[in-house]
Amino acid sequence: RRPRAALRPRRAGGRRHVRAGRAELEAPVPGPRGLRRLRRDGNGLQPAAVEAAQKAVTLNSNSSDALLILGISLRQAKRYDEAEKPLKQADKITKGLSPDVHWHLALLYAKNLNRFSDAANELELYLKTTPDTSQTENIKKLIKKYRESPPAK
Repeated sequence: RRPRAALRPRRAGGRRHVRAGRAELEAPVPGPRGLRRLRRDGNGLQPAAVEAAQKAVTLNSNSSDALLILGISLRQAKRYDEAEKPLKQADKITKGLSPDVHWHLALLYAKNLNRFSDAANELELYLKTTPDTSQTENIKKLIKKYRESPPAK
């Protein structure tokens, strides 16, 4: 049996060491102010998130969850054109039954790619997969708005 202290992560020079078999991974450990700053500027964690999601997809290319997270990470990293492909792959794997995939595709189309008719289609599919949402009326209004008079580009 290993001593209890050996199970805890060790701190050395502002880095946390985590044992992973024989290899030792290092990741910087920001303090509380650092985390607030990362949340505020929005760019600090994006490259790491995209890289981790890409590794997850590499390990299991049929994982709809990994593809969804990759698509979300790419969108948050402002790589909009790249974000659509993994989201569409996740939709194909789930056979159109994942409301999260439809929701994030709608966000990508409406907020980033200015493809409002595609956003409306995805929102309709979202409502089909999640009929009991509390925001049904608001989403229907948004679909109508995107169909009749999309916002100026």
